[in-house]
Amino acid sequence: MKINITRRNLSVFITESASDAISQRRERYIYGDILVLLKDPVPHYIDLDSCLVSIEEMIPRHLVYGLDSIFIGNFPEFAERQINALYKDGAIYVTNDLETDEDFTEDVIHEIAHLVESTYGPVIYQDEKVAREFLGKRQKLFYILKEHGFKVSPKDFMNLDYSFDFDMFLLKQVGYEMLTQLTIGLFLTPYGATSLREYFAESFETLFIRDAKAVKELAPACYEKISDLLEI
Repeated sequence: MKINITRRNLSVFITESASDAISQRRERYIYGDILVLLKDPVPHYIDLDSCLVSIEEMIPRHLVYGLDSIFIGNFPEFAERQINALYKDGAIYVTNDLETDEDFTEDVIHEIAHLVESTYGPVIYQDEKVAREFLGKRQKLFYILKEHGFKVSPKDFMNLDYSFDFDMFLLKQVGYEMLTQLTIGLFLTPYGATSLREYFAESFETLFIRDAKAVKELAPACYEKISDLLEI
């Protein structure tokens, strides 16, 4: 069969091919010297360059101190822990299975929050204001879930550290959709209820990406600490 390729179709094909080649360029840099390595391809509609520019514009350079690289791809730990991104040993790992540019930006900024914790931990946690705020909300959540018939243990709600089992309880048994409704005016997001570190990271992400006013109202201790960090 003869395939008729018009000059216009050929032009479109060349343009799209060039665009795909640019989008799949394996190495980029953010903040001038932090490597961004594309381990596995991302969907053609994801504009990584635009995402990286947005992150640079939102997050001050000093808050990414200690970040060596960002790796994008399919990593085994994502499936094992049912996550899309993680920060570990000076590097951020992000899934390449992205639906929107916002997915990538949110994941990276959330993990930058964990980097910030490792760098500025004493500034954030030493006076225990964030911990007290978090535990107060956890106590309210305990009674809310108990009133709705869920079998809950006070011990789980007093644990500041992340627990996969507790996270799965909130995700699978309660359900994030229901949890969102039950915690309106309490937590910024359902995932923020899973641990102290995630409470701070969700506050950090929300402040820079979505609604700083909401953070100031619902997580004032986190808002104060992030404001302090911006002054460093």
